[in-house]
Amino acid sequence: MLKKEELPNVDPVVLKPIGSMRPGLYISLIIVLLLILLFFFVLIFPGLSGKKSYLKFNLGNVRRVAIYEDERYLGSSDGSVYVTSSGIHTYSFYYDDILLGRCDYNVKKTIFASLFRHKINVVELKLQSSKELEEKIIYNFKKTVNQQSKILDYSSSYNYQNVFQELVENAIYFSIPDISDALIYGALNITSEIAYLDYTKAIELLRESNITYSSTNLGELNRYLNQMFNGTSDIYSLDELEYKKGTPISQELTYYSKSAVLLGDSSSLSYPEINNYPVIVDTDDFALSNYVVSEYEYAQFVHDNPKWDKSNKDNLIKENLVDESYLEGITLSLTLKSTRPIRNISYYAASAYCDYLSEKIGKNVSLPSEAEWTLAQKSNRGEYLNSLYTFSNSSTPVGMMGQLWEFTKTDYIPLMRLNYSLSTTLCSEDVVIKGGSYINSSEDIDVNTVGVFKKNECSEYIGFRYIVR
Repeated sequence: MLKKEELPNVDPVVLKPIGSMRPGLYISLIIVLLLILLFFFVLIFPGLSGKKSYLKFNLGNVRRVAIYEDERYLGSSDGSVYVTSSGIHTYSFYYDDILLGRCDYNVKKTIFASLFRHKINVVELKLQSSKELEEKIIYNFKKTVNQQSKILDYSSSYNYQNVFQELVENAIYFSIPDISDALIYGALNITSEIAYLDYTKAIELLRESNITYSSTNLGELNRYLNQMFNGTSDIYSLDELEYKKGTPISQELTYYSKSAVLLGDSSSLSYPEINNYPVIVDTDDFALSNYVVSEYEYAQFVHDNPKWDKSNKDNLIKENLVDESYLEGITLSLTLKSTRPIRNISYYAASAYCDYLSEKIGKNVSLPSEAEWTLAQKSNRGEYLNSLYTFSNSSTPVGMMGQLWEFTKTDYIPLMRLNYSLSTTLCSEDVVIKGGSYINSSEDIDVNTVGVFKKNECSEYIGFRYIVR
């Protein structure tokens, strides 16, 4: 059994009062003071000392509007919350370079419990419309939908822009009365299922609005689109037409009378096979040049039009008329009459040459349309040339297949064959080229093949011939 030890006797610890204040009271006061300080530094001081404030913009369901704070770019009106400083700021709203509205707003900051929550200032403003704005919205829609049509399959990592819904939401917000022409253009540029889904959702929004969008042409396109993406891709074909040979009217020109020509042969409604979808097109009388324009002929044009000289290439690029390849590898001469085809020129340069020749000979000169070019080739059935040079004295067009691709004046729109007459009234950054070149194979290129090229681009493998009326 353990022996119990005796502990020493000690005096108890006793807190002394402070003045007349008992220890329990001043301890309680110290605890309260600490709690007050904790409350102040946690819930109030961060708000007093901080400079950040938060705001968002309620502009309605409008897209692609740039927001500037005191002339400094802040963001876009996508409902995001922006961090800024408190105080009075001036906010400006732009669609591209068009001012839509401006307002002053006193941005307040959160004082209480700013570590845990933020008061979000909301700027509300009705943006102003204008004719210039309506035209810009339509222009941007057409440009974007044309660019997106080049992508046939979107991966999950690619952020597809809902261009049709954006058009409709902006049209509703700014009360654009009629977007039927823009929708037809957009429908002719639908090449993927995700774009078609975007289109159908936009149509649903339009049905609940007062905006004019429907037309007979759009209804016809809708039937095709529904078959392309929800139905079958059946093969369609037409019987080939008979074509009379062209009539030589000089060593340089062959005449073709008013006719009907079949473009394409048989194809499905799938894209890009639809480029070969069959359609019959009427042509008026015209005379086609037997040869592509030569280096010497183009040299005469440049001599009389210095704007198109190679030395002025930088300015032409700024005007988006050519690219860096303009006249590369080409030496123009008025003393050496080179019969080599002119190359590395753009669609715009070829069109300018036609305008120059029109004024020079007093007749209407232009690039041939796809239908006119096709009629001439089907009438003459020329051979495929695997060389840049021609050694023929033929009085009918030569070198239309092979040699060089040739510019036409027909704008390229992906689904243009679904309503060919309608598509010829629309504009695109792309143009149809025909014929193939000497580096292509005759097994891959035929009279129905549709090539596509940017209007401002130049290529070593593209030239042009012209028609006269």
